Amino acid sequence: MKRIKWVDLGKCICILFVMISHMSYVPELLRCLFKPVFLTFFFFLSGYVFNSDRPFPDFLRRRVRSILLPALLFSVVYLLDVRALLSGAYSPGLLAADLSRLLFQRRGEGDVLWFLYVNFLASIPLYAVTRCMKERGGLLLSFVGCQASIVYVRHFMERTPCWYIHIVFVAMFIMMCGYACRNHEKELIRVEKWELFAPAAFLYLWLVLRAFYRDGLYVNINEYGVGAIYWYLTVFTGIYIMIFICRRCECGRLTAYIGANTIIFYLFHDRVRNVFDWGIRRAGLYQTVLGSQWAMLACTVCSLVFVTSALLVISACVNRYFPWLVGKRRIKTEIRQ
Repeated sequence: MKRIKWVDLGKCICILFVMISHMSYVPELLRCLFKPVFLTFFFFLSGYVFNSDRPFPDFLRRRVRSILLPALLFSVVYLLDVRALLSGAYSPGLLAADLSRLLFQRRGEGDVLWFLYVNFLASIPLYAVTRCMKERGGLLLSFVGCQASIVYVRHFMERTPCWYIHIVFVAMFIMMCGYACRNHEKELIRVEKWELFAPAAFLYLWLVLRAFYRDGLYVNINEYGVGAIYWYLTVFTGIYIMIFICRRCECGRLTAYIGANTIIFYLFHDRVRNVFDWGIRRAGLYQTVLGSQWAMLACTVCSLVFVTSALLVISACVNRYFPWLVGKRRIKTEIRQ
């Protein structure tokens, strides 16, 4: 499948927001502005380019190779204490305990790469729905699953379930919306108007700032404290804004490259950012940065530039020498509008 310019731009923006979200010095105001869209829009784009034309064994093989295996491999690297392993200090009991966290993954418990697992798991029921049901039926069924997940999290969940089952069907619904949106390109063009974008942007800002300043709440793929209707309105208003921006802006070679290599960026960005964080702590600047909102913003920008630059080099190396790490032979860069 040929690359789609605005989709690559959207993925680029999303992965940059993911990198920012994991920084400890990001101003909270900035965090609340992008939280409703930086993961939901990524799932929407995943649905937009989703392909269920292949037979299921071929589809599953590709998803395992390109998403599940890289996630498992890097999860092992992130979970294990590499120094203890190399020095022989790892006891069998400690090793088994660390690996058990991989087998029974929970949100918030050693789940650095949870997003990839959710993407993989959500794609399986999405495949079944898009193959066996009409569009409206698929949207309705996936919405029911999404709403059931939100109700469960808000009213019944006592402990986070294994393998992110409470997020999978939310992600599936958003992916199904993206999949359906691809089949209605004419309608999408009709709503790309400044007369709609301006009030949508105002509404989005009002919704996220109201939730943040009045209730101290965020809106996110797995945070529903604002209530279901408020959550849907915020998320899909944000997705509309992101679609409008991405389809109106030019996607350059750099953003297209980042958008085509988001998995590599996601797998490596945490470790690269740790190098930057180590540097500012070593220089005695960390507490100084946290003392000022402007200093935090400046540090966020510097960290983003450093991490992105390093990841561009890493992506080039992986694509050329270790493409099997992400289940590919070579990243194709052919792009169409």
